[in-house]
Amino acid sequence: MATEREEILTREMNEALTVILLEVYAGVMKKSDALLLLQAMRATIEPAIKAIDDTIAKVKN
Repeated sequence: MATEREEILTREMNEALTVILLEVYAGVMKKSDALLLLQAMRATIEPAIKAIDDTIAKVKN
């Protein structure tokens, strides 16, 4: 079950992604700019995902 903090973080991420999509569809943001922003977001998040996966593996063992 998700904690309140997890729910807040998930909601904020979903809102950020929705804003990016809406800005692209509305012509406010160029697709190329959106792709660069999304790639930067992914680069920031990927190390955290790896750390989570590593911790899961340690807990299982």
